[in-house]
Amino acid sequence: MSASDYGKFRVANELLGKPAELEAVYQEEGYLFLCGVLDPQLIANVRQEFLRELQRQEFAEPGSEPPVWTGRAPDALDDGPLYALPAYVDLCNAPSTMALFERVLGGPPYVFRNTVLRFAFPEDTRHLTCPHQDGYFHENTPGFRTFWMPLMDIGQDVGGLALAAGSHKRGTLQHVYMNAVSATGYAGRRRRGVREEDVAGTPLTADYRPGDVVVFHRNTIHWALENRSRFIRLSVDARAQPAALSRSWEAQHTVAEGRLYRRDVTALAVAEGASADQAETLLDRMLRGGHAIEQHRVRALLQEIRQGN
Repeated sequence: MSASDYGKFRVANELLGKPAELEAVYQEEGYLFLCGVLDPQLIANVRQEFLRELQRQEFAEPGSEPPVWTGRAPDALDDGPLYALPAYVDLCNAPSTMALFERVLGGPPYVFRNTVLRFAFPEDTRHLTCPHQDGYFHENTPGFRTFWMPLMDIGQDVGGLALAAGSHKRGTLQHVYMNAVSATGYAGRRRRGVREEDVAGTPLTADYRPGDVVVFHRNTIHWALENRSRFIRLSVDARAQPAALSRSWEAQHTVAEGRLYRRDVTALAVAEGASADQAETLLDRMLRGGHAIEQHRVRALLQEIRQGN
């Protein structure tokens, strides 16, 4: 199915001043599409920082905006310098953005520190995000919502976010390993996703502009559409929840800190005699549960894994 075969999102801007109706639509559809609600200067700042770094690493043609891909292999991207840039953090924590989060959440927000940066290269199906639910990977944070923010014009040729409206009502589904692999920074780790036969709901997408936001439920099945243009697609995934709710370890740490976490958990597992598959299963359980690294927890989970539990 191509993007032209998808339905279009319902725009929910008119409901921002009607909290009960806004929440009712969110609970029914599993998403909200809000157009032009983010500060355009904050968005431009993020895009410009990303462009400069992509050009420095020779992934984007000099002077191109949106970024025209040079053809350099996506696996060569070092996203460490990108995560070190301040503009995306400023965007997520700006008073105007926090005010939007509060209107959507119905109260003061806590913004996760592990905001994810997205760089989708043309025709790069190997790293294409497969259908999945964010909630599967964050078991102990039941109240969060994902806020997907395009940083550039994203039409049908550039692809973008798609989701299955209403799919959140089925709860958290089983995820299995897919052929697609994680993008930069994760050493080719395979992605987990929802099996094709389990994807149900109405597939929707949109032609996006900078300043738009798609808010979706932790159990809404969503995926990335293929980028068939010559541009590198840029977007940001932020997550936020009501500030009063409990927070997992992962929600309170940056992506860079999360990578150190993965390294340290794997090292502990190997020291305990775990096989490569057992270490991967352990890491998955630790991350999904949002657990801090504690040797007694590692040993207990490894024992469960070895016993087939």
